[in-house]
Amino acid sequence: MTSKTPEKAPEKTPEKALGETKTWDDEALPEPRRYQSGWSLVVALGLIAGVLTGNQFFQGLDGAGVEALRGYFSLAGVALLAVPILAVAAGLAWRGFGRTAWVVAALAVVLVGQGVMVDEHLSRPAPIAVPSGTITDSFIITESQRHRRERQQILARFTDASPFAPSFKDSTLRLLIPSGQPPLYAGDVITLKMQWQELLPRLMPDGFDFERHARAQGIVASGRVLEVLAVEAGTGWSMAKMRRQFQETLFERMEPKWGAPVASALLIGLRAAIAPDLREAWRGAGLAHLLAISGLHMMLVCGVIMGLVRTCLALFPVFSSRFSPLKLAVMLALPLCLFYLFFSGVSVSALRAFLMLVLAMAAVLLSRRGITLHHVQVAAIIILLFDPASLFSAAFQMSFSAVFGLVAAWTLWQKYRRFRRVNLLMRLLGYFVAIGLSSLIASLASMPFVLHHFGVTTTWSLLANMMGMPLMGLVIMPTGGAGAVLTPLGLEALPLYIMNGGILLLSAFAEMVAGWQGARLALVPPSGLVATLLALVLISLVVMRGGWRWLSLVLAISAMALWIATPRPLAGVVLNYGKPVLAVKAADGLLVLSTKRHSGFAARILTTPFGVARGLYVRRHADSACDSGYCLVPISDGAVAALVWDAEAVDAVCRQADLVLVMAEVSQGCQSGAMLIDRTEMLASGGMLIYADSVRGVYYTRRVNTDE
Repeated sequence: MTSKTPEKAPEKTPEKALGETKTWDDEALPEPRRYQSGWSLVVALGLIAGVLTGNQFFQGLDGAGVEALRGYFSLAGVALLAVPILAVAAGLAWRGFGRTAWVVAALAVVLVGQGVMVDEHLSRPAPIAVPSGTITDSFIITESQRHRRERQQILARFTDASPFAPSFKDSTLRLLIPSGQPPLYAGDVITLKMQWQELLPRLMPDGFDFERHARAQGIVASGRVLEVLAVEAGTGWSMAKMRRQFQETLFERMEPKWGAPVASALLIGLRAAIAPDLREAWRGAGLAHLLAISGLHMMLVCGVIMGLVRTCLALFPVFSSRFSPLKLAVMLALPLCLFYLFFSGVSVSALRAFLMLVLAMAAVLLSRRGITLHHVQVAAIIILLFDPASLFSAAFQMSFSAVFGLVAAWTLWQKYRRFRRVNLLMRLLGYFVAIGLSSLIASLASMPFVLHHFGVTTTWSLLANMMGMPLMGLVIMPTGGAGAVLTPLGLEALPLYIMNGGILLLSAFAEMVAGWQGARLALVPPSGLVATLLALVLISLVVMRGGWRWLSLVLAISAMALWIATPRPLAGVVLNYGKPVLAVKAADGLLVLSTKRHSGFAARILTTPFGVARGLYVRRHADSACDSGYCLVPISDGAVAALVWDAEAVDAVCRQADLVLVMAEVSQGCQSGAMLIDRTEMLASGGMLIYADSVRGVYYTRRVNTDE
């Protein structure tokens, strides 16, 4: 009997299997659900739009008008926000209502942004009429730090017994203490003789608003201390007092000109002691971002803590095999990083870094990816909800634009990177390449806002950061952190000595790079609209998919067209504590100034809108014709501008010039038809820029107080 071999069942092809009924155990595993972070971007952009529109709307309203709107926008936003939430809950978002729900949600978030701007507007300290003359009174110090030339800068409030206390309730004064005074600490009661000074206002149209920046910190006035009469030491403990005590330790252990001031900025955020020439050297080399406590500093501190904890836990394999050393390190590092945030002064960049760190640590605890664009956007949302005015600060704009670009580039690299073993030399080379690329990406991402605020970018920053970042990350910050931890034990001398050497080396390198030819590239600052459009170019390149990415090209062309069409000023006036300082763009392209201090504070403010790095004293300008009391400067199209110091020379100057700027009071204008601006008009303007209208053949001005 012949046995038959059973036939082999034919294999099922995918086409045949499609028509068969599957049971639950035949089902393939579902695709992992992709985490969508689009909602955080919509909320962040909606809040930004609400804050911007709310700021424009509320500027023209008085306190009563704004008070009447308190809560209206927020309540309306919350009510509208409930509509898409209920729609999604009911399943309507998947039945054609999805886009409408997104639109309604975006509108709701805009209203919420306007609502938080109402609260911020109402919480600002009301303008206070600063008395004139000299007073003798007592103050309670709330914060103090070293200043340049052995002076001290303090923030203080009037004591309850002061006659000024009712007017300055919950308001802070910024005072400058002369040299020779022992260190002052938060909580001390100081009696002094001082001279009032009003806050420095906005000096140029569309320029930085110094007064608004100070009032956002609760500072309503400033003063110059003439004499310290008595100091009563305060009792108790405060973070501000501990910061100042640590600063004194830095100045005792480190070199006082470069080392200690930079260490104070890096570790505790106190930067008033940095000399202007040193600050300019770091800025000219493209290393100024290292002086602001940000993600680098926060990550180094938390990274060292987590590394130490994981190393210690690895010594006990029985314990570490049952519990995750990484998650335990995260839980221990988080409260210490929170302490460092307050110890460093809670700047915007530090707060952004801490919020992203919290989100990353939460992701680690939940076994999720720790660095995403979603975290950047959520950090922006939190800051805007609690401090909407920070949107207008350079710190917020530059910090978030740089981090957005870096995280977007890192996400793209993670997607296409290849994991392979490399030797030590290739790893070292990759480390420096990564630093260079990170510096380049961060510079390009933040450049619109850098140019908008400062009008200057650096050309050697890539090389400087490839030198500075390893020194900062491997030497300066680790030893500085060790010094801060060991200070209570009295063992800080060695780590601070090493940190001091690293700072001196990096500062010398920054000074060298800043002195190279073409280290600074000055451009005419883009307007706020142009900077916003350029930022949207980056966002659209990262977020958009498919053909929608062409939107970035449209935005870029529009921004560049608006930037090119921006009128260039011909002359400018800035008030340096009531004293006019003049600038005129000569026909040869040089900017001539009425002051010999061409690198001083007023000169730097004046050079920014003209797109030049520095100015030249008018009497040293080869093409200027100067006489006793005035100088004639040739400007564009064969016209002549005059800078006049002596009012008696006005009549002679008017016959030779087309634009006359007089730093004295004049009773009448030029009979020749030339445009004349005298001291009275300059003081009333609060600062101005003068433009030439080539079509009508006239000059017109833009002023701080009123635009014409």
